[in-house]
Amino acid sequence: MITETDLSILADIIEKMPGGFFIYSNDEKQTVLYVNDVMLDIFGCKDWEEFTALTGNTFKGLVHPEDYEKINASINKQIATHAKEMDYVEYRIIRKDGTIRWVDDFGRLAHSRAYGDVFYVFIHDITDFHDAREENMKLKKLVKMQANADSKPVNKNKKRRNQLAKIKK
Repeated sequence: MITETDLSILADIIEKMPGGFFIYSNDEKQTVLYVNDVMLDIFGCKDWEEFTALTGNTFKGLVHPEDYEKINASINKQIATHAKEMDYVEYRIIRKDGTIRWVDDFGRLAHSRAYGDVFYVFIHDITDFHDAREENMKLKKLVKMQANADSKPVNKNKKRRNQLAKIKK
């Protein structure tokens, strides 16, 4: 049986985790039941009230509107096929100040005696990593395009000028 001391220790651990942590219900509403302080920081909120006002207190409200359908479908597919009902996704969020950030999300579906089926989720702001990865992919694409251009035969106009020059001689 969990004692009050145990609960106090667990609460302290959750608040000091090196990333965002939240719990939301696995029902139609996907209500957010808990967020830690790091989660508030990631969203640029000073307290639960600001967070609730920003997100509508739902998982759907956490995820950028353009990403939600794809992300939710991916989570459901992963949960259905993973033996431990775990998922991993990356998506955008919109902070209170309107800035868009990228996060990675590690979730697990579990049954809670108090709330039924819930997701326990860790998130981390990966915006800098995501942007660097995107920039790297763009550079690789440019290098490949340049390599392809360098390996192509001499352009037809230059060939024709050379042929004409030979004929004129």
